[in-house]
Amino acid sequence: MMKPERRDLIAVLEKLKKRYGAAPSYGRLWLAAANGRIPARRVGRTWEVDDADLPAVAAHFGLTLVPPSAA
Repeated sequence: MMKPERRDLIAVLEKLKKRYGAAPSYGRLWLAAANGRIPARRVGRTWEVDDADLPAVAAHFGLTLVPPSAA
């Protein structure tokens, strides 16, 4: 069984910007993780989010997918 891909909050912000065209501030994302409002886990001193949970994180912040551009 493969372990899920996990990202720290900085990488989550980059992934959200790429997929959804926008992202919350780092502070808002950190606060949502620390308060248990998004699926995240603390690993040492950092918060991490599984890639599979990115849609739930995006939904929490009201983000919608950016349609792929026609090439």
